[in-house]
Amino acid sequence: MCKYWVYLIGYISLFQVGFNIDLDTVHNPASKFPTAVSKMLEGIQAGFQNPFWMFKVSMFPYQNSVIKAVKFLRSFATDAIEERFLALKNGAETPKDVLEHILKEANANPGLDMEDLVDNFLAVFIAGTHTESLSLIPVH
Repeated sequence: MCKYWVYLIGYISLFQVGFNIDLDTVHNPASKFPTAVSKMLEGIQAGFQNPFWMFKVSMFPYQNSVIKAVKFLRSFATDAIEERFLALKNGAETPKDVLEHILKEANANPGLDMEDLVDNFLAVFIAGTHTESLSLIPVH
């Protein structure tokens, strides 16, 4: 249970500070976000441990749950990026955070498409969450 709360603190602080997004995971225990991230990471680990797992028919239900989690995270990231991009386009005041930097890089490099931006968004989020949660775990 302690590990869950550590990850939850990581999600809250990284999204609020790094992306100015409030996930409200503390007040909404049914939030899909922590479980989707865990499921995605489990799927990546399973793929490294057994590269042929995708061909096992018995693993199809599990694979579908991983795919569903990844789609949820990518959809969330796409929505957040599009919302911020629209705000910047309309001249709205936006916070100086990681998402703004990602969008500035996209403007400077027109070769980046939405998939690249979503990949960057999720990479920073996942790496930051795990780095922060590991730093919050007490050492005995």
